[in-house]
Amino acid sequence: MKRIFALLLSLVLIFSLCACGAKEEAPAAAPAAPAAPAAPEAPAEPIKIVVGASSTPHAEILEQVKEPLAAEGYELEIVVYDDYVLPNTALFDGDLDANYFQHTPYLNSFNASNNMDLVSAALIHYEPFGLYGNGVSSVADIAEGATIIIPADDSNETRALLLLEQEGLITLPEDASAENGISHLDIVDDGGYDIQAVQADTVPAQLANSDPGTCAVVNGNYALQAGLKVADALAVEDASGEAAQYYANLIACRNGEENSDKIVALVNALQTAAVKEFIDATYGGAVQAIFEVSDAPAAPAELVKIVVGASSTPHAEILEQVKEPLAAEGYELDIVVYDDYVLPNIALFDGDLDANYFQHTPYLNSFNASNNMDLVSAALIHYEPFGLYGNGVASVADIAEGATIIIPADDSNETRALLLLQQEGLITLPEDASAEKGISHLDIVDDGGYNIQAVQADTVPAQLANSNPGTCAVVNGNYALQAGLNVSDALAIEDASGDAAQYYANLIACRNGEENSEKIVALVNALKTDAVKAYITDTYNGAVQAIF
Repeated sequence: MKRIFALLLSLVLIFSLCACGAKEEAPAAAPAAPAAPAAPEAPAEPIKIVVGASSTPHAEILEQVKEPLAAEGYELEIVVYDDYVLPNTALFDGDLDANYFQHTPYLNSFNASNNMDLVSAALIHYEPFGLYGNGVSSVADIAEGATIIIPADDSNETRALLLLEQEGLITLPEDASAENGISHLDIVDDGGYDIQAVQADTVPAQLANSDPGTCAVVNGNYALQAGLKVADALAVEDASGEAAQYYANLIACRNGEENSDKIVALVNALQTAAVKEFIDATYGGAVQAIFEVSDAPAAPAELVKIVVGASSTPHAEILEQVKEPLAAEGYELDIVVYDDYVLPNIALFDGDLDANYFQHTPYLNSFNASNNMDLVSAALIHYEPFGLYGNGVASVADIAEGATIIIPADDSNETRALLLLQQEGLITLPEDASAEKGISHLDIVDDGGYNIQAVQADTVPAQLANSNPGTCAVVNGNYALQAGLNVSDALAIEDASGDAAQYYANLIACRNGEENSEKIVALVNALKTDAVKAYITDTYNGAVQAIF
């Protein structure tokens, strides 16, 4: 196979179709017409993760991970529920991928009552029970015989009693635990306090209307609603304690899916320092992260390598900007620099590369047709605009009648140059002239009285520099950059939304069928970011422009 391609090499070079303004030689013979290009295929749509949640704090916390998940190719859809039955039913039925609103005891009870087997994928936060006092400043100041109000329902009563025992106020049976459950009737020693169990949502109001010295154990959400600050509590559940762990709110999913890509991505996005900081800053301690955040997150044991062939400028330079973002997602980007436009496609076809980045659609189509390949475009990344420059000419309107306009002579570049001249109203081309169809100076309908001269593309800047005043030239983006011509000084450039800019945009090429693979989607997503667009804008002064 390698020898066959070596024989094809000379044939391909004859075509010299511009690959992002590459150095071209005038073809010895007219090349075969390139195959009609298909519209470049965009990367796969983001993978949707649908999560049911209570509005506060669950949906608010989930909102914080939408962007991180989007960067990894996932679209997070949050469905807000105001009850605690439908989120589990919808999850079991497949309408949700996960839900986030409940703790383990509730999940276990729901499963048992409804013959379901939903499971916990991860613990995210807990809403600590707090012991509050009316006119009491510390646990030590709680007077003998004081009334202590606690919530009466099973799980909440257990948590309240465990908190009182945590603070040494009462004694419970030795086997008392969050899982076993306990009520005030099981207290071994009440410490001389008057323990009153009432409906959970009435506890804050009863405390507010109580006699001084009264205390109450209040659920985290009811404390938040009542304006009770955890910082003012006499005591709160220990985050490492049994109750906090057992009643931590969790991400639930279907049994067997807890290690799926979607659920792992969701959990990883939630269990981060950024989410922990949001929780701490937003809820004043009424909500507390239950997960640990490592100071130095462990890198994957082995990064998945993505090998991409590229021209040195600007392609390899742009790729360098996405090495770190890709590494954060578990990929190692290996950039192989080529100084020709044949080997990167051969290496891609042979499997030595995962992708390449150096060419535009017409070149790729022609290469495929000439070499019996079926490489495809995964995404358009940038274009290098052709510019019209003048020797002593300040604007298009100042180009004198009869002036010489130099243009590149090879097929694709000549087409682009002529379309730019028509864009500026200097010449008229046939009605069906297009980037895809191609056009030469011989097809001009009306040359506007200008002397159009087609020359080898890489000589255009030098010929303009040595020309008579009043001469103009259409220059490839990369040759303009090399010659020190600033796009900002051009009399005109290709319209970014025009036919030529889109058609000649430089692309990420890959093997047919792999354009939606994880590697290619990760590469394209890493490139199509505001950070990369800003780098292109700041670095190339308009000679390279992002097309996404």
